[in-house]
Amino acid sequence: MKGFSVQKMTRVSMLIAAAIALGWVERLIPMESILPGVKLGLANVVVLVALDRFGTKEAVLVMLLRVLMSGFLFATPSVLIYSLSGGILSLLVMISAFHWKQLSLIGVSVLGAVFHNVGQWIAVVAVTQTSGIVLYLPILMLSGLVCGFVTGLIAAAVLRCLPECVR
Repeated sequence: MKGFSVQKMTRVSMLIAAAIALGWVERLIPMESILPGVKLGLANVVVLVALDRFGTKEAVLVMLLRVLMSGFLFATPSVLIYSLSGGILSLLVMISAFHWKQLSLIGVSVLGAVFHNVGQWIAVVAVTQTSGIVLYLPILMLSGLVCGFVTGLIAAAVLRCLPECVR
């Protein structure tokens, strides 16, 4: 890829692998049985790290490849559509908020989680043609606030542990 050194490509590839692994580990946590559609979003920690340490292009690459590869490995086509729609909207909002510089990484993460749920909700409504799902949106918003806060805390802790030379 143009503009990518071998060192940077290696680091971004490791981030993609870490995001896929965290997504797989997260599938083992039985949150879906409590609230369908709710996940912690551990893979988003890696996207936040990529955004902070490498930049927008790399964060987009990590998110897209993670969602596509995880979708093909572990999910159904409909889950892939929902994940991709949530991931794209979430990332657009996080990139905007990150470059706005008025929010902490935790705030960026919370916005990302909330808009990930909004993106998935939009996709579900479009695919199923069911507007009754609107009643579930407040639960998704609340879970986005909580899970986004947790993943933001984790991402901030990871970034504190990484040496500044990792860019």
